[in-house]
Amino acid sequence: MASPAVLAVREFRFWLTDYRRTWRGTIFSSALNPVLFLGAMGLGLGTLVNRHGAAHLGGVSYLTFLAPGLLAAAAMETGIGECT
Repeated sequence: MASPAVLAVREFRFWLTDYRRTWRGTIFSSALNPVLFLGAMGLGLGTLVNRHGAAHLGGVSYLTFLAPGLLAAAAMETGIGECT
């Protein structure tokens, strides 16, 4: 019977080999997709929101207001994608 350390190293090597083969496909969902969404919602829609002033959002710009939520959503989406 193999020790837990040996099994952990085998598992790590498997995931490393798997990731080397599939990293190009995960770039879009984990990095590029949130950046594009931030550009569309933050810069595109943000210009319309900021046109009326930032006082409605507690004195911050719409992009600053939106970025933390998009970061959390992207992290959750990536985690769920990896689990499924």
